[in-house]
Amino acid sequence: MASKPSSHPYKPTQDTLLDHLQQALRGIDSGTLEVIVHEGRVVQIERRQRLYPGRDAVPGLGPKIAPSPT
Repeated sequence: MASKPSSHPYKPTQDTLLDHLQQALRGIDSGTLEVIVHEGRVVQIERRQRLYPGRDAVPGLGPKIAPSPT
């Protein structure tokens, strides 16, 4: 059985890929950006952002700190 060449309808240009990478990098303070390549083409960009409780301003994710007695 002969294998069919893979057909990807979307073939981004180098400029488009750079735009996607810049967009993925926007707003990340800490984390990783992973570029997945298959058969010589970028097929996926994964972004993982790290949040640090107490440092990042995300409601509900900060540490539970009892109010200081006055």
